[in-house]
Amino acid sequence: MINNEVITEIRAVLIKDWDPLGIGTNLNLGDEYDGYIGSIIHILMYTPSLESIISLLKKIENEDMGIENTDTKYLYPIATKLVKIGEKFHIWATSMIRIKAIIKLYSDSRKTPFLSG
Repeated sequence: MINNEVITEIRAVLIKDWDPLGIGTNLNLGDEYDGYIGSIIHILMYTPSLESIISLLKKIENEDMGIENTDTKYLYPIATKLVKIGEKFHIWATSMIRIKAIIKLYSDSRKTPFLSG
């Protein structure tokens, strides 16, 4: 389960470090990037890598915001911070435990014959 602390830390990185729209100092827009937190958490759960995070941030900038900067060097420190948040909260490990439990449950159910009713 993803707790509020994870969301708060990701939000802080997006506003303080990424902030492609330059809204970080405007307190009224502090939740401007919240719509992207779910996608970041998804990556941290299933494909936690710098490249995955950079690809997502670049896609958001290009497609959602219309920012056409081809340079990605500035995204590496941001992606590093986000991956470290995932590591800190064991997001990837937690999702792998859940996946293994689901696989086990499925394989156990396949061994049990269905009862006709």
